[in-house]
Amino acid sequence: MVLIITALRRIGRGTLSKLFDGGFFVGLTLWDFSLFLINVLTLKRRVGRVTPKGHPGEGGIWPEYVPPRQGDSRCSCPGLNAMANHGLSSLSDLQRLSNAPLKRATNPINAGIIPRNGRDIKFRELSATVRTTYNFSPSFCVYTSRYIAKILDRSYRTGHIDLSDIDVHNGIEHDASLVRKWRAHTLHPLGGWWALPCLSAR
Repeated sequence: MVLIITALRRIGRGTLSKLFDGGFFVGLTLWDFSLFLINVLTLKRRVGRVTPKGHPGEGGIWPEYVPPRQGDSRCSCPGLNAMANHGLSSLSDLQRLSNAPLKRATNPINAGIIPRNGRDIKFRELSATVRTTYNFSPSFCVYTSRYIAKILDRSYRTGHIDLSDIDVHNGIEHDASLVRKWRAHTLHPLGGWWALPCLSAR
C-alpha cells in the first residue's frame, strides 16, 4: 500500500511539474510577443541611451578588464565570461563608474555586471544583469537562467550558481558537442578546450 501511495504522489508531482512548465512556457511566449509588439510600435532609443542610467556601460564607460585569476570561475559562454572579466570587485568600483553614493547598492551585482570571481551568483540577479548589460529581452533572460537552474536541479528563485556550473556534463555541453572536446575527458578549470580538428575541418 505504501508503494502505491508513493508512486501516486510521484506521478502527481510529475504531472503538476509538467503542467506548471507548460503554463510557464505559454506565459513566457505571450510576454515575449507583447515585447515584440511594443518594440515595433515605439520609437527606438537613441545611441548612448540604451544602457540604464547608473549601470556600467552608461556612456560607453565599462569597468576595467581583468583576466581570470587562479580560483575564478568561468564557463563556455563568452558573454558571461566578459561580464565577469569586466566585473565589479567592490562598491568603490560602482561609485567610480556611476558617481553614485555607496548606499545606492549594497551588492555590486545589482549594478549590471557579475562578480569578477564568477561565483555565488543568484539566478534571478543573473537574469537582471544580463538584461542590463546586453539589452536582451527580459523574457529571454528569465528563460535562459531558469533553464540552467533546471539543468542543475536548483531553484531559480533562491538558487546560486558558479559560472563553471554551466558546463556540467550532459547539460548544455554533451557528448555530441561539435566544437569542444568532451568535458568528461578534458577537465579544464576555465571550461572545455576547443576541439581544433573539428574547427579546422574543410
